[in-house]
Amino acid sequence: MVIRFIKIEFRRICRWQTLLAFIVFMAAFVHISVMDKPNFSLNQSNFFIGYLKALCLPMHSYMPLIFPLVIIFIFGDSLFLDYKTGFFQFSLSRITHKEFIKYKTIAVSIVAFIVVLVFQLVAFLYSIFTSPYSLPTKPLRIGEQLPNISIGLYVRHPFVYIFIIMILFSIISMVIAVSCLITSNIFKNVFAAQSIPWIIYIFIGQLLMFIGDGNSIYFRISPIQMLGPCLFDRNYTFIKVFLYWIVLWIVSCLGTYKLFLRKFRLNL
Repeated sequence: MVIRFIKIEFRRICRWQTLLAFIVFMAAFVHISVMDKPNFSLNQSNFFIGYLKALCLPMHSYMPLIFPLVIIFIFGDSLFLDYKTGFFQFSLSRITHKEFIKYKTIAVSIVAFIVVLVFQLVAFLYSIFTSPYSLPTKPLRIGEQLPNISIGLYVRHPFVYIFIIMILFSIISMVIAVSCLITSNIFKNVFAAQSIPWIIYIFIGQLLMFIGDGNSIYFRISPIQMLGPCLFDRNYTFIKVFLYWIVLWIVSCLGTYKLFLRKFRLNL
């Protein structure tokens, strides 16, 4: 049954909202990449670092602000579409409401993961075709901007490193997509269900960064910091970053499940 849910989610992304999300993502990626072009160091202009800077570097990239909106454009109204099209009522004739929300959460997460992985592959191809080929090296001079998380892996196996980053951002998209399911169980207005996750993300992220300096725990666990900029910070490891987002995904899934059961029980 979960395969059926996944197929339905894939059919639903074939619409103008997905195209708009892709255009916004690529436009931001291209704009950030172009802004960073004037650099005569191969270590700072090869397509590996170009891709990472466009996604993650705090001084150059505003992608941590845009990326959640891209996911919300695609998946923010998914649960509302189930109600509107009658798929929810149809599903209840075959499965329980508990099974419905489990399958729904899994399907949305998987499709979000795959869609964002495709988006990133296109962005990386853009970097390949518009930047010189040069294998990265360790910093040759002071001030070179290179990822601090597992820099040895980045230097030895840059393609593997980029793939890990793609997996990370795909997991982050799962968290954002499921958070939209949470707000869809709270609000009856589609706009509120789509906008509230982004507003909360910005508010909590900025608040944590405001109350702590760059070395404080509050700053380091800010979702804005964890959505890319952390890769250029010495205070993180891949394990910590992946655990952060996986735990958030699990908590979001549990929250979606509990809120949906409450909504169903109260017949809201």
